[in-house]
Amino acid sequence: MVNGMAVKGTPGGAAASDLCDPIMPEAPVAGDIVITEILFDDPNATDSIEYIEIFNTSDKLLDLSAVSLTSSMISYTIPASTQLDKSSYLILSYDNIRFADVYNEDALGWGVGSNTLDDSS
Repeated sequence: MVNGMAVKGTPGGAAASDLCDPIMPEAPVAGDIVITEILFDDPNATDSIEYIEIFNTSDKLLDLSAVSLTSSMISYTIPASTQLDKSSYLILSYDNIRFADVYNEDALGWGVGSNTLDDSS
């Protein structure tokens, strides 16, 4: 990385800063992201520990701005400027602070006091 931009290569021994091409994120298409894990109504925790894990199956840097998860149980739009690198995970948690305390991992929070995953239907 040079100045926050990925370097594609340095052919001919040129300085990386002279050849720096930023890798621009792309909007995901069908199959680029998949839900890999969901935890809701954990019997050993409160609702605040609920989470959804998504995975970038592509070989592209994805721009997840405006990607939404919507059902009768949850409605959440991923914030602007959220990017997911190739072969990487993103965790969405009801309460990202509580999630970090329990799992020592970062997550995006969809909001304490708003929608929770509900398996009562």
